[in-house]
Amino acid sequence: MIRAMGRRIAALGLVLAFVACGGGSRPPGPPDVVLIVVDTLRASHLGSYGYDRPTSPFLDSFAKRSLRFERAIAAAPWTSPSVASILSSLYPPAHGIARGEPDGSEATALVLDDEIVTLAELLRENGYQTLGVVANRWISSELGYGQGFDEFVLAPKPPASVHRGYAPAGEVNELVYGLLRDRNKERPVFLYVQFMDPHKPYDPPAEYLDLFRGTPPGHAFAENRYRLLIDAYDGEIRYLDGEIERLFAFLDREGLYEDSVVVVTADHGEQIYEYGQHNHGYSVHNVEVHVPLMVRVPGTPLGTSDALVSTVDILPTILDALSIEVRHPIQGVSLLRDIDVRRERGVYSGTTYWGNMKSFTRSDGRKLVVSYDGDDERSASVAIYDSLGDYLERSPLDAEDELLRDLQSRFDAVHEESVALGAGRSPRSVELDDEARDQLKTLGYLE
Repeated sequence: MIRAMGRRIAALGLVLAFVACGGGSRPPGPPDVVLIVVDTLRASHLGSYGYDRPTSPFLDSFAKRSLRFERAIAAAPWTSPSVASILSSLYPPAHGIARGEPDGSEATALVLDDEIVTLAELLRENGYQTLGVVANRWISSELGYGQGFDEFVLAPKPPASVHRGYAPAGEVNELVYGLLRDRNKERPVFLYVQFMDPHKPYDPPAEYLDLFRGTPPGHAFAENRYRLLIDAYDGEIRYLDGEIERLFAFLDREGLYEDSVVVVTADHGEQIYEYGQHNHGYSVHNVEVHVPLMVRVPGTPLGTSDALVSTVDILPTILDALSIEVRHPIQGVSLLRDIDVRRERGVYSGTTYWGNMKSFTRSDGRKLVVSYDGDDERSASVAIYDSLGDYLERSPLDAEDELLRDLQSRFDAVHEESVALGAGRSPRSVELDDEARDQLKTLGYLE
């Protein structure tokens, strides 16, 4: 849009250029930033990541116009700690959001500490208007995720008569359109959108559900009831794909796309009975933590990277694209310039929601999975997997002494670093009201 405006100015003069560009333009300056986080989206169910079903035609096309990372790993397999890691570039032990009910009760949830420096805060300090729309109650302003945002909107859940427990992507988009129409057009924009589709309960519009029938690719093990779940899950993705296309078309009309930094990712994946459960937050296996990551920075190379990366790398990558220096401790690196640093460091992930499991993955795919006995981290079992050759991680490798020592040493280093960064931090908890608990039960988080 800015380049188009420059051509018009050269040909017609400033006044005519202003008329031609309409209300979506602003004076040249820092690029706008768009961060899209999709809840519960397995990378392995997108065409650009090798899935045979046509679940994601628009995202697949966007992947070709961006730098797509084949092996992006979420910092946690459920929303609260994962989003906290995306927004802070800290692993869960460092930011402190580790579990949903710190006292074992279904009535409370942890709050992201005000001392955590977020991407929105950093961009607002650098002149950005910060706007967020989310559909997941776990990342509401009440729980601290709105810090740094000028406007942060939690999309209302549907009426009780509707089976879906969250606002669908089309309704989220309408809220985004309203915020953007009312924005200050003289300031650069940081837009953060988190869609809940395809989070369960899967309830896509009928025309999307009908697209997918029969045995899903890669799921030959599935019984009939699992196939129906996967059909519905894939239908959710296809519906969402169309809504993201509509959102990007709107951004383009508003002058917020062509020269913007755009990132698309997911907070975590989904287990559909690969390990006996239908949910997420249970494990750090690929189906729950392998997520899509597509980064589009105008002027930088496009293509596909097979480097192992983490969602904690999103914040420093965006700031690097904007030439904003990071002056506080983070655990991510810029994927625009420090990819070799990430290869050397490896990637950490962990959950303490339904259990206590953590992992460390080396660049070559060797992955250490540590399963603790409850909160007692002195008692643990370990397994090593080839996360590349054995995607479902069903066959542990023989624990050769040298490999085990190397993985254990690397795991200990990043885990201890994370714990040290979080030392003294004790996130407060808030009591959830009846409406919040009912919604979280519908979504499968509470029993």
